[in-house]
Amino acid sequence: MITTASSLNTYTQCPRRYEYTYIKERIPNEDPAALLVGSAVHIGCESFWLKDTYARAWERIATYMRESDFWTTDRGRIETAKIRAYVSGYYRNREHMLSTYEVVAVEREWEKTVGGVQFAGKIDLVLRDTKGRLILVDHKTSASSDVDKPGSSFWRQLNYDTQMILYREALSEIAESSAPPVLVYDVIRKTKSKPSQKKKIAKRKAETVLEYEFRKEKNTETIKEYISRIHTTYQRDDTRYIWREIPITKDEASQKVDEIVQIARMMGQKHIAYPRFQNSCISRWGPCPYFDVCCGMDSLESSKFKDKQAHSELNQGEKNGKQV
Repeated sequence: MITTASSLNTYTQCPRRYEYTYIKERIPNEDPAALLVGSAVHIGCESFWLKDTYARAWERIATYMRESDFWTTDRGRIETAKIRAYVSGYYRNREHMLSTYEVVAVEREWEKTVGGVQFAGKIDLVLRDTKGRLILVDHKTSASSDVDKPGSSFWRQLNYDTQMILYREALSEIAESSAPPVLVYDVIRKTKSKPSQKKKIAKRKAETVLEYEFRKEKNTETIKEYISRIHTTYQRDDTRYIWREIPITKDEASQKVDEIVQIARMMGQKHIAYPRFQNSCISRWGPCPYFDVCCGMDSLESSKFKDKQAHSELNQGEKNGKQV
């Protein structure tokens, strides 16, 4: 049985959710919008470091989008416009880095046994700088209000990010380094904007509510106008793209690895039952997708869920004890 950063995070969030996802292998039919957007942007970033053209990057993103009906909705069309802006701006903003760093690996799968536990994963990006150091890079998108503040909670929590700590351990399996690896988060700051009013208008005295709403609609940017506006924003505003190193000492990393191994061992034990962590049932993003199942109002066998093999994001090796 292998353990990944995703399965670790799911288990610590709620063991029951881990059971449904990784043991019973049933997941919601539709991914949350934020995850769909993040995955689409991730494809764009990956394409850049593979030295694909922007046109090729968009072909790959469009292929991914065909897998979900979300992109045909009104919200999906607006998010598509944003993704075009994020990725095209990323190509412009990061262009100089291709001559600064050697690209060692992109979307590299790895496996490593630590403390008797078999871990696996897929690293977003590994670079080598002019000093011979390896740079471990994780791509992220965030609409957090404090993402541009180095001392904010957004950044402090990343000092002990399970994924990056595991990937740090795995780097020795990928390439040699002349010094301890550098951990970097490559963050695109998302916009919460949507098509807006072209100019300020107020309701006229003799105007009905329906007439006023119709006039507002006529005064709203078209999708084409909106695309042009946010495209310009992401081409010109470099603060939308953040490249930040997360400092961590050898002792800090070692302590975190010990914690991860302990949790992984608990995951591997035979469970009579997986407890529900009620504090994880509702978050600021809404209820857990398995909430109704836990409440007895739905079933994993309903049409809201589908089969998905555990660790199917990995293409090679052994997944959850099953050879592929």
